[in-house]
Amino acid sequence: MRHDNAPLRRTYGPLAARIARLIGIRPGLARRLFCAPTRVTHAIGAFLHLAAPADDDELARRLDEADPRVLLREVFPDASPRLFRTLDRLGDAVRSADVYRRVGAISVGPHSEALFASNADVDDRLLQHLEGLAEADEAIRLLPARLLVDPAAIAAVGSVLALLRAHGRNPAVVLADLPSRARLNSVEKRLREAVSTIEGPPLTVSPPSGFQHVMTVRELRAIGRNMKLCVAAPMHSGAEHWLRLLSGRSVYLICTEPVALIELRQVGPNLWQIGEARREANRVVVPSMRKAITTKLRKAGWLLIETDPAECLVLLASRTDADFAEWDRSIGAVLADLEHEWS
Repeated sequence: MRHDNAPLRRTYGPLAARIARLIGIRPGLARRLFCAPTRVTHAIGAFLHLAAPADDDELARRLDEADPRVLLREVFPDASPRLFRTLDRLGDAVRSADVYRRVGAISVGPHSEALFASNADVDDRLLQHLEGLAEADEAIRLLPARLLVDPAAIAAVGSVLALLRAHGRNPAVVLADLPSRARLNSVEKRLREAVSTIEGPPLTVSPPSGFQHVMTVRELRAIGRNMKLCVAAPMHSGAEHWLRLLSGRSVYLICTEPVALIELRQVGPNLWQIGEARREANRVVVPSMRKAITTKLRKAGWLLIETDPAECLVLLASRTDADFAEWDRSIGAVLADLEHEWS
């Protein structure tokens, strides 16, 4: 049977055969079942899957006389009345019994408000996301319910919360007392401010005179605002610089003469390379000034190299291949000449 030509099968799927028998018992059910709003169709589908009596005569009578809300309460007695309206987001066709069980479990769980407050389709992606919130950072529960249905946003918030915990911060304090209608930008602002208070690891070598060590992300952001640099905001690699500071992969020094922000990237134990050197408005530090900065750092005990070792290894490997190819061509020419000479 083609589903296109079978509206009963298209709407009720695996329940279609039983629905047809019920209509045969009570023909008046046809209009009620085929003209029902989406939420009623799903309430009936959930009832048929999970709570319907075995006797078809009794079932036909119940479907014809009972309010769909009553049928739904028989399936999920502890669920909020808001579940009935939420069924509108399940699509046009009756779903499997497992889907209704999952929706019912979420509707009485700790994240029921996220299910009810959302306008998103209730599909497998949303159900998996809401079920997975049980394993998320406990501070996630402090977010407004309507933000909890955005998987990408929750994953991003969870990662930043893990970063805060790793540095000894309590995410619950950061997200406490959020207004119920708070938007994602309010959450981002709180997380950004919390990250800004964290200090990077201490230096093993003191900076030379005229250089100041940038200790926190807050200081780095303030310098970025004053000098119009990308480190002021998370966009355009700013957040990457913040995390390099926190992890100790980079040390940031502010130089007074010339006024510049210097990034020293760690390439080995106590071994550093100047990654970026920027003046106001993102102007580069010219080679002569860069050389003067390098000299001062080396005199203060910093071990600096000019080029990233990884790039050097690539360069040497490429140079070796080229030399071998040239040697191979020269040997070939010699052998060709010898062959010509002896022929």
